[in-house]
Amino acid sequence: MTTDGRLARAIPDAHATPARSTEQARVLAQLLNGLTADERTVLTLRIVARRSIEETAQQLGTSPAAVRLAQHDALDQLRRELRERLRRRDERRS
Repeated sequence: MTTDGRLARAIPDAHATPARSTEQARVLAQLLNGLTADERTVLTLRIVARRSIEETAQQLGTSPAAVRLAQHDALDQLRRELRERLRRRDERRS
């Protein structure tokens, strides 16, 4: 795998079906909606638009440290919420 993940993105998910993809998109949207507007903006600029920390800070009129903190908090929140959703799903299955 390349360090920027290009290879992983180029390989289709063998388990993805239209219904599963739709469900995953719905869950992702819900998770993102749980973030603050600033956190969503930082993730959008950093991950989707592939902006550097410095570019993101400049565009938002803030410091690189504030961008790092917002990105860290957002990803941490997404991890916690996803972990909780998976735990609840596993409990329902057992």
